[in-house]
Amino acid sequence: MPVVPHGPPVRVSGSVALFNLQSFAGGRDGGEWDFDAGPQFRLGVERDIRYDMTLGLAASYIHLPMFVSGGRCNGCAADASIWQGMATLRLGHPDFRGFSSAFEFSGGVTGFASFAREEDASPVQGEPTESFRDIVAAVAASYVLGYGIWQGFDVSLVQEVGILFYDTAPEAPSSTSIPRFTATRVHLRYVLPRRR
Repeated sequence: MPVVPHGPPVRVSGSVALFNLQSFAGGRDGGEWDFDAGPQFRLGVERDIRYDMTLGLAASYIHLPMFVSGGRCNGCAADASIWQGMATLRLGHPDFRGFSSAFEFSGGVTGFASFAREEDASPVQGEPTESFRDIVAAVAASYVLGYGIWQGFDVSLVQEVGILFYDTAPEAPSSTSIPRFTATRVHLRYVLPRRR
């Protein structure tokens, strides 16, 4: 009698992306944050809830160079650390060998931390310096073009577009800003062996 693995598949993933965040008035003192593009590193775990749908969690870290205009630090070149924690829903057959496509939707939070001047690494006045000080909601949608190398292991090219629900300070040029972000990532996924 054949032994059947217990439970639905669990998948682990890792990716690196080129992350681009739209400039917006994010400073408490009216400063405009002008970000350059930079690398995003992301880890995730997913569980199948049916053959063509997975639910998961993903965490990512981004370190971006930026320029601050206005506020107390007018004309500062700086670096910013940004992190994200997202729940994910992926629609698409996960186990094709060869080419396949899928859509992924995610929602969660984005945090801004450790804004530091490039010249001497000192904190940027009036900007985030602690990991849990500036946290905002975020949502995103992605198109996934994948290639199954073998059953249970695939590599994908993912194009993600998202928005941040960031409320600026009253001193900022606009009282509310909804900045957009994009990420183009190379994504690897692997199915963990299941107990028998």
